[in-house]
Amino acid sequence: MCKSRILLVEGRRTVGGGQIMSRRICDVLSTNYDIAVFLPDGESPLAELLQDYSLHRYPMLEYHSGKKGVSDVCRFIYNMWRTCRVLRRFIRKEDITVVYVQAPSLLPVVVCAVAGMDVQIFVHLHVVHVDRKVRLLLNVCLQQKCVKKIIGVSDFTLQQLSLKNRRKSVVLYNYIDDCIKKTVSSDTCEKPVISVIADVMRIKGHHVLFEALQSSALNVEVLIIGRIVEVDYYKELIDKKYSFQYTFTGYVNDVERYLEQTDLVIVPSVGFETFSLAMVESWGKGIPTIASDLGGMKELVENFLPQYAEILLFSPGNIEELKVKIETILNHDILYREVSEKVHEVAYNNFSKTSFRKKLLGII
Repeated sequence: MCKSRILLVEGRRTVGGGQIMSRRICDVLSTNYDIAVFLPDGESPLAELLQDYSLHRYPMLEYHSGKKGVSDVCRFIYNMWRTCRVLRRFIRKEDITVVYVQAPSLLPVVVCAVAGMDVQIFVHLHVVHVDRKVRLLLNVCLQQKCVKKIIGVSDFTLQQLSLKNRRKSVVLYNYIDDCIKKTVSSDTCEKPVISVIADVMRIKGHHVLFEALQSSALNVEVLIIGRIVEVDYYKELIDKKYSFQYTFTGYVNDVERYLEQTDLVIVPSVGFETFSLAMVESWGKGIPTIASDLGGMKELVENFLPQYAEILLFSPGNIEELKVKIETILNHDILYREVSEKVHEVAYNNFSKTSFRKKLLGII
């Protein structure tokens, strides 16, 4: 018996947390469905990540992040026209009945492409749009009858929706592949390793961690795991003299290997994050995390580890507060072990592939 076909739509060429989840969503859905992926043209890290699935490419001009300008409007019009034609032909030819949108920026294209067809759309939201016009357009598209369900990676993500759209939305936290606890103990580490798993961009707040450690007496090593996206920001970081050792790894496809070397993970973002895959993957290893008291990070800690919120969250951009919390957890072995055990327990019980698969297949 032939499996029903699902087309997953992606909107980036690079790989971040959302794209890692695209791969994991494909892995989950492929047990019950035949999966095809619609992604931007050209060879790319994303194409390599999803190479085990049937890939179908479309032409796309990428938008600028943040507030949109005239050039973004022009790109939007081009993408709407060109991509919509390609997508509509493909859906008809391949008899697609379900489209799973992993790129909200392409939702208007998908809605137009399926007009007049018996096709259901499921939208997975993992970004929060700050531009009011973009948010309005998003809600208008989501209200269409063809959109059957809106899946948010956190409740924070769904707060951008209208009341009508909230009624057909559900929170589904991302899952992690590995929940095997590493051997961690702060008292055996002469030089603890602190990691940041994030592309090098100012909004990710690497400078906050660097300044916090510079003002601390701790002897640590720092790993910055992620692509160098903003070169000027990267140069700004490395041009300063720091008393601690640090390494920029660039993009890696084996983050787990670096987590095995890590004692503490910091998520120092100064802008909203809808979910932190870095946090829950670290928890799965039993690695404590300290994160900015924002968005999805705040939601994860307050929902699953409220008793440790004072330790694991700090005011965004507050260098002194971050320094104190890093010193507190690394200098107190009993506390470190306690938090390590608890974060692993939370990850094991709440972010498993089995649980995610059951919930997602129940939605589709």
